[in-house]
Amino acid sequence: MQERHKTFFPRQELYQGDFDGMMRSPGREFEAGFHFHDFYEIQFYPEGSGRIRIGEQEYPVSAGDVAVINMFELHGYVPEKGKFYQRFAVSLDPGFLLAACSGQTNLLALFHRPAEDPPVFHVGGEAFERCRHLIEVYENPPVEFGKDVYRRAVLYMLLAVLFDQKHPWEAAAAIPTAQAETVTRLICYIGEHLEEELDLTGLADYAHFSTSYLCRLFRRYTGTTLKQYINLKRVERAKALLKGGATAREASLKAGFNNYSYFYKTFKNIAGMGPAEYGRLGERSK
Repeated sequence: MQERHKTFFPRQELYQGDFDGMMRSPGREFEAGFHFHDFYEIQFYPEGSGRIRIGEQEYPVSAGDVAVINMFELHGYVPEKGKFYQRFAVSLDPGFLLAACSGQTNLLALFHRPAEDPPVFHVGGEAFERCRHLIEVYENPPVEFGKDVYRRAVLYMLLAVLFDQKHPWEAAAAIPTAQAETVTRLICYIGEHLEEELDLTGLADYAHFSTSYLCRLFRRYTGTTLKQYINLKRVERAKALLKGGATAREASLKAGFNNYSYFYKTFKNIAGMGPAEYGRLGERSK
């Protein structure tokens, strides 16, 4: 895959709610190049072939393959030139997965996999047909009212099939799922308290870890630091406020930045332009 600019896409810019599913094909592709985001993603390939790059590795994909992509994991898909393909891309907020985890099934293990376990695996036979059927039902639910609830249930069934295909892992016992769950819950907590003071000591108390251990743990599972992640989420919030007509200073305060100079510098570094300029662009696009 040709090296491209590595773009961050926050959930709020791509879909509403805590999940989304879309069938991608030629003419209906996500033209983002090499990118990363703050939610989990699964790509199921019912038809066709191509290559997907995840991190520094590139993997060939064809019908029946599944790619599981962790939060903040750089990735990008390149179809095989001139050939038809389909890939069903599922975007999942951390809270969506946590709601389904139990003592017997920890869906986070699909994404927080052992280092030696590849992020692409094959599903064949009856399991492949079950996945294809569930995707068809997701795209054409048999209800009109309550469609969102029905689709939510269908995605949980799809995750259960994929989880069943991946287990038992020989290395499953080595997956520290409690740690992965702690990081996931912390991400949810940060999203709900962006306007408040999110100092490291307070976050460590919430997670019941020391500050140094929490910093190492968060970077291990997300590939970024707590400070960088909080800044990304606050800039995401500020963008939404600016699009809604807020001034730069209003957006700064409501997004949790108490120092405007720091907000301006951080916003420009992430968005590529100052907040006032971003707000004017939003006004022109209305």
